[in-house]
Amino acid sequence: MRINHCLAVLIAGTCLVGCDKSSSSPPSPTVASASASTETAPASTALATATSRLPFPGTEEGAKALLEGFLKSDADRKTMTSSLRPDAADFDAIFTSDVVANARAAYDEKWKEEPVVEAREGQTELQMWKATTEQLRDGSGDASEFPSGYKKIADKLKPGLTFYRFKFVKPGDKHGNAFDGLVFVNGHWVMVSKPYRYL
Repeated sequence: MRINHCLAVLIAGTCLVGCDKSSSSPPSPTVASASASTETAPASTALATATSRLPFPGTEEGAKALLEGFLKSDADRKTMTSSLRPDAADFDAIFTSDVVANARAAYDEKWKEEPVVEAREGQTELQMWKATTEQLRDGSGDASEFPSGYKKIADKLKPGLTFYRFKFVKPGDKHGNAFDGLVFVNGHWVMVSKPYRYL
C-alpha cells in the first residue's frame, strides 16, 4: 500500500512539473507582436525625419549646396530626401486651391514608397537648371530643360516660385540620374517631382 501511495505521489508530481514547463513557455503571439512593432517603427521614423529640414538658403547657391550634399560619400541620402517632404502648408504654397487637395493626396501616397534622391555609381557631378512659374508657363528661360508636362500644368502652380531640375552625371556625360520639382517655400526646401502626373 505504501509503495502504491508513493508511486501515485511521484506520478502526480511529474505531471505538475510537465504542466509548469508548458505554461512557462512563451506564447507564439509574443513573437508576432515584436515583429509587428518592428515593422511599424520605420513609419514613425520617417515622419520624424520629415520635420527635420536641411538648413540651406532659398537661393540658387543654396539649392546647389543642398544637392551637392547628396554626392558626398558619407551622405545619409534617405534622411536627406525625407527632409524634402512637403507638409500641408507647403502644398498650399505651391499649388492653386482647385488642385491642392488632389496634389496632397497623390504625393502623400508617393512618399509612402520612401523615394531616395541618389546618384548612380560614377555619377560625381551635378547639373542644375531653374525656371519660375511664369517661365514654365511661357516656355522661356530654362523651361525647355524641364519635362514638357510642366508647361501643361504651370497655371496650377502658384506664381513667383522657382523650380529646379537637376541631374547627377558622370564627368563628361550629358545623361544621368535626373530629378525635378525642387522648390523653396515657407523657409525651407521641398520636392514635388513630376507634378503633371498628379494634377
